Amino acid sequence: MNIVIKNGTILDPKTKTMREGDIYVRDGVFCEPKEHYGQATEQIDATGCIVTAGLIDAHMHAFHADFPYGTNADMMCPPSGVTTVIDQGSGGVYNMDMCLNTTELSTVTIKALLQPSMYGVQPAPYGEIQDPMYVTHERVWELFSKYHDRIIGLKLRTGGGLSCGFGLSTLKEIKKMQKELRSRGYRCNVTVHFGPLDEGITVGDILSHLEKGDVFTHVFRGDSTIFAPDGSVLPEVLEARKRGVIFDTAASVVNMTINCAKQGISQGFLPDIISTDMVRPTQYKRRLGSLIHQASMFLNMGMELPDVIRAVTYTPALTYGITSEAGTLDIGAPGDVAVIKAVPHKLTFADSFGGEVKADKMLVPQLTVKAGHIIYRDALMY
Repeated sequence: MNIVIKNGTILDPKTKTMREGDIYVRDGVFCEPKEHYGQATEQIDATGCIVTAGLIDAHMHAFHADFPYGTNADMMCPPSGVTTVIDQGSGGVYNMDMCLNTTELSTVTIKALLQPSMYGVQPAPYGEIQDPMYVTHERVWELFSKYHDRIIGLKLRTGGGLSCGFGLSTLKEIKKMQKELRSRGYRCNVTVHFGPLDEGITVGDILSHLEKGDVFTHVFRGDSTIFAPDGSVLPEVLEARKRGVIFDTAASVVNMTINCAKQGISQGFLPDIISTDMVRPTQYKRRLGSLIHQASMFLNMGMELPDVIRAVTYTPALTYGITSEAGTLDIGAPGDVAVIKAVPHKLTFADSFGGEVKADKMLVPQLTVKAGHIIYRDALMY
């Protein structure tokens, strides 16, 4: 399908620049106007809309066939402008094959992080066993080799009693495995779930093991926090950001407090990535909504629009090494597009802990294009 999206405000998430213009997609990829020969199959008038790369939900649980809390990405993502998701550890060493096989034909691109435990992340009240032996399990090598284009990293949940007496030894083993995987040419980021801190472990202890491109997720949670007693961002957090550690919101309905987010933003500590941590029970629930709902909330908390869009497009793509597949408007890149309208609307965003944001505008998806094919279209865009 050849598509031209005309008269929109193009927001390039790589450069954070905005301009009025047209976007051309031919044979599934972005192209120059001169290459878009002949009559377009579809011409979209995007007057009054923001046109940007298809959004990326970098923290979601999308393996709905095998993970008890998994959500269906093809159902949830297109209406939110999302064309790519990263499943954060729903699959472990024994069930990752099934997780990937059941989503192989998904319209939305699904990348995955492997949770090196038996069956991946397990919901409360049980949790997964964080035994370091699973990190060096031969299945880790087999899975990265077999699914090198789909498995792009390792995930570990810390805190909340999940370490089972192993402390940070599992994280240390994961970092060793990351180094070995990279030496063999595999992409491998490490994402660490920041949970309630186990006794004797500090935020600084966790961050000391992370390097450039690793992700510290649930950054604005409230039970354990990135803030010092005086309310300032911890020096070790600021130092980690200087090293290139990436900070992700991954809100869920329990893993972020609005007050902590406000506290960080007021000090100039913006999230690098905005994501949902969506699971089946939280689909479209008011306190989570969707990725575009979360983006709207941060916009109303004072983040600039280009920063918000970058946090749901280019930054996650760059972090996880998938910029050739998602997150940009580069010529030759897959033609994934989100057409969004900023609409005046009064709303109160609320979290599960009493925090609120008074909003006066919302980002509302109008059209979602995946590799040149329209996968969502608002009724007013015909």
